[in-house]
Amino acid sequence: MSQPTCCWCKRFIPRSRRCTFCGIDNGLPPDGSGRPRSLLLKSSLTALNNKFASFESGLGFVDRLELKLDALSAKMAGLASLSGRQAALEQCYIRLEKAVSTGRVAAAGAAPPDVLTARFEHLMTKQRDHELIIFGLPKMTSGERMEAVLLIVRLVHR
Repeated sequence: MSQPTCCWCKRFIPRSRRCTFCGIDNGLPPDGSGRPRSLLLKSSLTALNNKFASFESGLGFVDRLELKLDALSAKMAGLASLSGRQAALEQCYIRLEKAVSTGRVAAAGAAPPDVLTARFEHLMTKQRDHELIIFGLPKMTSGERMEAVLLIVRLVHR
């Protein structure tokens, strides 16, 4: 059975680990510098506090990085959703092209071509009337329009 010794004076010490000869507490490891143990403990605590502070600042960076990664993953999910929609639209477009090329397109409740032409002409006439009202242009016949265009062309080429 071995008995513990003092780390400073190397004498045998009791189980309390306090040397009766030099008074050093042998519960702490020897440092060999001769400085009091309380100063060593304070300096090691400040070093430990500094390390914790640097570690916490690193954690702040990690938190910011994690938030950016979350935002990126949300954007990637949105991009995947858009990609799926684009593929579906491309398939619909291909089917529509095939239907148009084979002549199988039939609009539900479509009016006969004469009615559609009449509606289109009515809308165009209405638009021309609105343009005449807005810009204050006089109504012209097709012959007068042709003469006006030729006059403008001659003026531009001078």
